[in-house]
Amino acid sequence: MDWLGHLIRKEIEAGNWNPIQLSRNGPVVSHLFFADDLIIFGKAQLAQARLLGFILHQFCETSGHRISVRKSNIFFSNITSREDCAQIVQIFSFQEVQNLGKYCGVLLLHERVTKCTLRFVVDKVRKKLQSWDARRLSIAGRITLAQSILLSIPNFLCNL
Repeated sequence: MDWLGHLIRKEIEAGNWNPIQLSRNGPVVSHLFFADDLIIFGKAQLAQARLLGFILHQFCETSGHRISVRKSNIFFSNITSREDCAQIVQIFSFQEVQNLGKYCGVLLLHERVTKCTLRFVVDKVRKKLQSWDARRLSIAGRITLAQSILLSIPNFLCNL
């Protein structure tokens, strides 16, 4: 996978690959690796799609890995024309999706984050609290329990 990342970075340095920028002043992102999963970011342009197809083909030929088309999805921003979407989907044969779904139980967001977006974290913490019989614990025991277990839930989500 490091070699695949190297191939992508090489094309960025050569000026052939245009990564996306997360916000006006934010960093650029071309790919993210999670264990054996991969998310690739790029401009929704035919030339970019062909280059990515070439990179993936080269990686598969060299490494012996294969891309699972059944497990692979493609997501386009709202400003991408339907014609461009159709042509790019045809190149990869990946299923087009309207949202990014979840990874390790966490929503992969493509919209603005609000209080409602992360309400599921608060709900998880509340659910944990309701399942405890904390009346049998001293104050110090309750604090220790809260620090070790409750803080691990948002901490886990923030470290993904």
